[in-house]
Amino acid sequence: MIASLFKKILIAIMLFLSKQITAQTENIDGYILSDGKPIPSVYIRLTSGSKVLAYSNSDNSGYFIIKIPENINISQLHLETSHLSFQPTKTRLSEDKTTYKFILQPKSTEIQALDIKRSQRLRANGDTLVFKVDSFARNEDRTIEDVLARMPGMHVAESGKISFNGKEITAIYLDGSNLLDEKYEFGSKTIPNKIIENIEVLQRHIHHKVLQDNTLSDDIAINLVLKDEATLKVMGRSTLGLGLPEQYDLELSAMLLNKNIKSLNGIHGNNLGKDLSSMFIGHTDFKRNSRIVDPLPKNLLRQETITSATGHPYINNTAKSRFLASNNYFRIRQNGSLRLIAQQHLGRREPLVFSYNDNFASLDSIRFIEDPNSTPVLRGTVLAAQFEINSPTYFLSNNAYMEIDRRKETSDLLGNSMQLNHPYRHKLLQWSNHFRYSPKLKNGDIVDIQWTIEHKDSEERLQVEQFTADPFTTNKKEDIARQQLELPIFANLIRASYKFNKGVLKHSYLLGLLNERQKFNSELDLSGSEYQFSELGLREQINNLDWHNNEFYFVPMLETKVKQWEFSVALPVIAQHIHYLDPTNDLDKSRDKVYFNPLFNSKFFLNSQDYLQLRFQHHRSIGNMANFFCKPILKTYRSLANNMVDLREKKKNELTLKYNIQRPLKLFFGNITAKYASVRYPDLLATLVTDNLLSKIVVPGAHKSQEYGLILFATQYINALRGPLQLHASWTNLKDDMAVQRQATKLDQSAVVINPSIDMQFHKKFSVNYGLHYSWFKSEIVAFHVPSDRIMSSNLIQSIKLAYTPIKPLFVEYSFNHQHNKQGIFTNNHLFMDLFARISLPKRKVDLEVELKNIANIKNYHHQVLTSDELYSTVYHLRGRMLNAQVSLISKT
Repeated sequence: MIASLFKKILIAIMLFLSKQITAQTENIDGYILSDGKPIPSVYIRLTSGSKVLAYSNSDNSGYFIIKIPENINISQLHLETSHLSFQPTKTRLSEDKTTYKFILQPKSTEIQALDIKRSQRLRANGDTLVFKVDSFARNEDRTIEDVLARMPGMHVAESGKISFNGKEITAIYLDGSNLLDEKYEFGSKTIPNKIIENIEVLQRHIHHKVLQDNTLSDDIAINLVLKDEATLKVMGRSTLGLGLPEQYDLELSAMLLNKNIKSLNGIHGNNLGKDLSSMFIGHTDFKRNSRIVDPLPKNLLRQETITSATGHPYINNTAKSRFLASNNYFRIRQNGSLRLIAQQHLGRREPLVFSYNDNFASLDSIRFIEDPNSTPVLRGTVLAAQFEINSPTYFLSNNAYMEIDRRKETSDLLGNSMQLNHPYRHKLLQWSNHFRYSPKLKNGDIVDIQWTIEHKDSEERLQVEQFTADPFTTNKKEDIARQQLELPIFANLIRASYKFNKGVLKHSYLLGLLNERQKFNSELDLSGSEYQFSELGLREQINNLDWHNNEFYFVPMLETKVKQWEFSVALPVIAQHIHYLDPTNDLDKSRDKVYFNPLFNSKFFLNSQDYLQLRFQHHRSIGNMANFFCKPILKTYRSLANNMVDLREKKKNELTLKYNIQRPLKLFFGNITAKYASVRYPDLLATLVTDNLLSKIVVPGAHKSQEYGLILFATQYINALRGPLQLHASWTNLKDDMAVQRQATKLDQSAVVINPSIDMQFHKKFSVNYGLHYSWFKSEIVAFHVPSDRIMSSNLIQSIKLAYTPIKPLFVEYSFNHQHNKQGIFTNNHLFMDLFARISLPKRKVDLEVELKNIANIKNYHHQVLTSDELYSTVYHLRGRMLNAQVSLISKT
């Protein structure tokens, strides 16, 4: 039945597309020259009267090609050319001529100054946008990230992630070299902006040359084009900062960026709260190999139950962070490369919190009080090597990766009439190797072979010790709970595909085979007779779950371009066999099932820059080992995870409609996106709450949820103000089924986020940067009739930076950060102020900096988070006023 349904769907799609294909019968091409030289990036359009029938752009050799439809009188059509630097031309087509040659004449020098200024800032070259860095940079900028944050269409998040026109970029290249790949934060925060000539935004980017011009893509990447002098010298920056109380900040970086060798190395360290983990390529969750099984979380056990506050500047200002990195790229002949990476990260956070958590159970509420004295230490090491040959005729690569992570936490916890010691340990060792070979055959078709092998070994230990009240013993501890958890994972994935690359309709067929084995070995020892879990009658609880997952999938994929339309369809059929057994708990089950998860994507180009996009995906998946085991595990000192039913299957439908608009010459970018998603489970996840225990279990009952969303992004660079005006806004509504204390309820949540910002500069001496982040949240559990003031919250964050450059070597910046948080009846206001000054000595290549932080000397920060059934309230103890001075030396050899 499934095979018959799949066959009917495939035939229907091909019949529909075949109607479109028959209209494409003839091509016309040609060359565009001026003074005997080819002219790239000329916009050519095929017109009939005022109607545009097709369009194209000339390549670097001046060549262009345009497809014309059948059943049209060619003699009534025209070819028109357009370029900012040349006079437009128009030529009538002839029925006996298919190749045309255009000789363009340069435009008159009488061009408006504004157009010249715009063309210097930004120019378009097909799908590539070229930003001139010096046109957006200011004297106070030091790294390329500083300039990116000011460019139209760009957005740099606090984590360092970069997005363009609302879509996150996939990689940063250096002169076309893939030194940084998708984990680019280290490069963007280290590379000086003064060595970059242009920033190229590569839209519809495809890294593999063998697939370029043959595959549809929505990816966006950035290429940093180096100045000539940057490729000739070894460059570096050394920064040493000292401050009060007991502060330090160290940065050493060295880079070589010539044509054949690119090397970016650095040592960073501080105890100012600057988090360096975003530059580390490790510390990530497990990757997803299965098309059906949800990926496992990296940590199943946790020591903390406190929710982290975001958006404030000093929450971790006593944290220590160190980072070492060596990134090296070696070019091998014309298309080959070798990339070697070694990184290490060390993070340590001092205990500075007090927290309580109210859990609303029916009309009652239960409070958990915590006063932790926790010192988490995180260590990570990554070694990676990548060999690659990326040529127009074939792609060959082999990526080897190894990561070692260790996390250690020791906590003294005072909560709910208990004094506990709460040590936690986590060890992770993982390695992987990914091989890929993609040759283009003589007939133009493409074969793609991939082989991935991975091994992960995760070990977690959580211990709870209770201080006794023995008057004759000092700090005597009783071991009352021990949780041990081991998750060894091995995966072998082989994929092979064949792509028919001729004609308008390109279709490929992928076969994949996954063999995955996982183990879930846990042991929970509850020896304390008076600890909170004794009420459940629990003692030693053991899981020895062995999980085997085998998947075979067949994925037909179709894609085509028809006039202004782009279509792509993926129709994966996955046959899965799962066998899981636990001899300790008399469990031995198998599961065989076939899944069909279609994906449809369509674009309609209104012109060469604007488009409408419609995307639909139906996806069925199941949980993982972490969602199904026989005996409970202790996730935190007061949270117990248990399961009472079999694996949960999820059915999800997603529909997205997006309108994208670009006006590069006017420096405007924007998009608006509407989203809808529905999720269905066969059962409900319930929360059981007692005085000292919070337990998550699965109970019978269907679970349905629906989510609606609207997202707006717009940015306009204002030449008169030398800065961008930007707006992010979103609205979401979620209707969800849930269960609390085994009682089925319905949740209705709404959220609105508005985030405008503006960056202005006057007379190159004064600059103002203002940002506002306002969020409003409403949540209601229908069955409980909770008062509305209990489930409404709002958060307002305003930041303003006032900068002044009285003379060129001196830069002074005064910044304010105001935060207003309202959660139900709780209201908090905080105003932080900082002062920063820098003196630059260009001849000596030295920067002298002084920074005074938290001028108002705020030492307590209150933070509340209100959800549908819980209130988290946390007090962070801040360091107070801080003074830091540092000297930076720039070197070139």
